Amino acid sequence: MDTNIKISEKDISGDECENETRILAKYGILKDIASCMLSCFHYKEAIKICDFIIGFAPKAASAYLLKAQSIYHNLGSSIKQLKEAIDCCKTYSNYTESE
Repeated sequence: MDTNIKISEKDISGDECENETRILAKYGILKDIASCMLSCFHYKEAIKICDFIIGFAPKAASAYLLKAQSIYHNLGSSIKQLKEAIDCCKTYSNYTESE
């Protein structure tokens, strides 16, 4: 991931709707970037982006699925990382069933 790109939250003076809109926009953009990284075989970068998404939106089901796919396709993944991918799939399944 490009270290020169910084994502920061501005003080929005307590406007909850605007804050939610910013989170959804950031989630959508980052999810698309992670998907592109996965498509371009940049698996480690896709995993980092998915971890970032999960950090601020822990119920973002598609981020768990993208992370699992990235770990699975990364040939350098260890058994521990593959088990983490399975856990991501389980989390994805739990969030999609509850919707």
